[in-house]
Amino acid sequence: MFDRILPYLTAIWLRLTQGSYSATAIVQRAANTTQYTALDVVGALLSFNRIGPVGGKILITSAEIELDIASVPITNTMTTLVLHLYTGQPGLLVDNGAWDLTAGDRNPLYCGNITFLAPTDLGSTLYSQLDSINMQRALAENSDTLYGYLVTTTGYTPAANSESYKVTLHSLAV
Repeated sequence: MFDRILPYLTAIWLRLTQGSYSATAIVQRAANTTQYTALDVVGALLSFNRIGPVGGKILITSAEIELDIASVPITNTMTTLVLHLYTGQPGLLVDNGAWDLTAGDRNPLYCGNITFLAPTDLGSTLYSQLDSINMQRALAENSDTLYGYLVTTTGYTPAANSESYKVTLHSLAV
């Protein structure tokens, strides 16, 4: 019996392992204590290269964010961060500038968002992970990249040192 189903199991395993992707984008926040307010961009445009097959469809399964800072900002405490995703490069926004979904970025570029829960303090690192996202999206023709802006939901004052924010997306080709 096992001999009959082994080829099918092998094919499924190959499909899952060859069609899975992970892409990481890192943004370096400026070394200042300028307060962020709700809906401000943190850092700059993120590029998630090789997140799926060129021009294909993907299912974002999970996401994680690592903030290389020692503690959650106390002033106007940081709660959640939202990653707004685009299939092409949206208009240029700068660190600490107001995020807005402009008419030019709406269709067909904007493809939704992922809200990270408040990061957990792990000593020298803050971390938040989301599993079972199940967000299906089509990549732009001739592209294997998604773009994104990390946006605050509440105000907070960062430490004076430069901080690294690392966002990783995991997906499957569908």
